[in-house]
Order: sequence, then structure tokens, then C-alpha cells
Amino acid sequence: VQDVADQKVAWDDLYARYCRAAKGVPAGTATKEEFVHAMECVRSRTFSGPYEGSNWETRVKQYALVVVLAVGYVALGLGEVYQAFNGVLGVFLFTLFTDLLVQRNPRSIRYVLCPVLDMFNHRVDVRSEASYEYFRN
Repeated sequence: VQDVADQKVAWDDLYARYCRAAKGVPAGTATKEEFVHAMECVRSRTFSGPYEGSNWETRVKQYALVVVLAVGYVALGLGEVYQAFNGVLGVFLFTLFTDLLVQRNPRSIRYVLCPVLDMFNHRVDVRSEASYEYFRN
């Protein structure tokens, strides 16, 4: 019972912080019920585990995908070359710095939002072992 009361206080505090941050936003703010429902959906569908980092094979595939997307972006006339280059450079630098900084921290945690995976929680007779693999799933 105390855990439920503590959670309600935590949701109230989080909603108050959300309302303060959303002041002046043209779309307005969500009602407290909408906010709590959305947060509970995210919370129930988020899984975490240790951040294991990535090997260079995976990174090369990821970089190749980014380059292909950038070439397609320019080839289809969706934007200018400099915009595509800025996007590619941003992805490369973010990925590089994330790998360098996060892999050296043993307390790093990866969070994954898996809405479909939550469906396993609704059947007690289903046995499953889920894993997250970036390029295979």
C-alpha cells in the first residue's frame, strides 16, 4: 500500500514538473490522467540491461546504412548535399563519442522501448526469452 502511495506522489511531482516545463507551448499540456497513462505505458514497455557496446563490424554496417540514407536523401531531391553531410557527420560523431565515453563506464545501462514485447506479459502459459540485437531484429 505504501508503494502505491509513493508512486502517486512521484507521478504528481513529475506531472507538476512537466506542466512547468510545458508553459507557453502552443499545443498546451496533457491532462494529468493522459500524462499518467502515457508514462505508465512507456514504463511498462521499457526494458533495460547493461550497455555492452558494439563491435566495429556492427558500426561499419550502421555507418554504411547512414551513408545510403544520405545518398538517397540527396538523390530523391529531399534536401541539399550539405544537409545530408551534416546529418551523416552528426551520426558519426555521436556514435563515436558514445562508444568512447559509455563503453568505459561499467555502470552504463541501455534502455530499449519494446511495445510488442510487452504482449508476452499477458499470457502466463507462454515461455519466452527475448533479446535485442540491433541489425537482426
